[in-house]
Amino acid sequence: MCLGENRFPVKILHIIRQGMIGGGETYVLSLLSMLNQQLFEPVVLSFTEGSMVEVLKERGVKTYVIRNAKPFNILLSKRIQRILRNENIQLVHSHGTKATSNALLPVRSLKLPHIYTVHGWSFHPGLSRWQHRLRVRLEQYLTDRVDRTICVSHAIEKEAKELFLLKNSAVIPCAVDLHKFAPERVEENGIKRAMGIPDGKTVVGYVVRMTLQKDPMTFYKAIRIAAKEEENLHFVWVGDGEFKEKIIGLATKEGLRDRITFEDFRQDVPAVLAMLDLYILPSLWEGLPIGLLEAMAMKKAVVVSDIGPNCELIDHGYNGLTMPVGDAEALADQILSLHRNPYMACLFGERARKLVQEKYTIEQMAASVGELYFDTLAKCQPESYDNELV
Repeated sequence: MCLGENRFPVKILHIIRQGMIGGGETYVLSLLSMLNQQLFEPVVLSFTEGSMVEVLKERGVKTYVIRNAKPFNILLSKRIQRILRNENIQLVHSHGTKATSNALLPVRSLKLPHIYTVHGWSFHPGLSRWQHRLRVRLEQYLTDRVDRTICVSHAIEKEAKELFLLKNSAVIPCAVDLHKFAPERVEENGIKRAMGIPDGKTVVGYVVRMTLQKDPMTFYKAIRIAAKEEENLHFVWVGDGEFKEKIIGLATKEGLRDRITFEDFRQDVPAVLAMLDLYILPSLWEGLPIGLLEAMAMKKAVVVSDIGPNCELIDHGYNGLTMPVGDAEALADQILSLHRNPYMACLFGERARKLVQEKYTIEQMAASVGELYFDTLAKCQPESYDNELV
């Protein structure tokens, strides 16, 4: 897979499965905001419309949308080839399994370098045995056929290497814009009052999509327990997802509706985080959760499930607390302990931001990705590309 004639800026097509803003989409927006555009000119292909697409267009990034919900959709190949040719793309960076599976055939047909960022493997807990085995084989198929695989955490790289031969992988963690998520500059802007949250309450937040992956039912069960123990707790859910209506119904039926505020997804995430005292993430699986990094950057005390990627960020009892996956009683105990010890919560928040400052900034992420671009290009045309830094 080699390039034609070398020129700068290198045109890179970023391919992503959807145009709404989630973890992978936040990653793309952050990466493109920091890469040196004199060296790397981005073009984006999304398989749905959405707010990310609108943000990119506002920034002047050329963005294509091809509506598609299927992986390995060979009917897209000619349309993607046309974009690659018309835009004179020199390198393709696909984000996620679905995007990579659809990019593979047209990119290989034109012999272009291809980088795959894994935000989380398609095999995960909750699948049947045969589904898990099939998805492992599909991920091996993809990683065998791209030039480089970026894993967003050491945990997911290790997970893959225990299941198959993962070739040419590199760990480049997700990251946070510390200028945007800056507790000394961001205010909650009256959000608490607008939500009707009484003063004097410890505000416990769940700011993610209400999907199986994020295990909202364990959080709801923990609320049942903690709310009985402490009157001065209020819970905020920000996001959408298939569990939302069910949980609203349970809260109404069980007399907890006045203790919980439900909000749709909001664009003002830094201000929402500024309002919170505690941030909860009881995920069943993750790549490396950007929402958790954002909460840490905002100096929030966090309680998270003890899965590998979360434990790369949270050292239990040092900069946050962890709880066993699916253990609502343990989660409730952790919430109560932080509510009753605000000094500990404050200390955890300070240490959490310090870790993000040291290891998880978008400047560091973009520099590492830029080096990987040069390294990948240089292996195709070593006489043409210097190993420059972003």
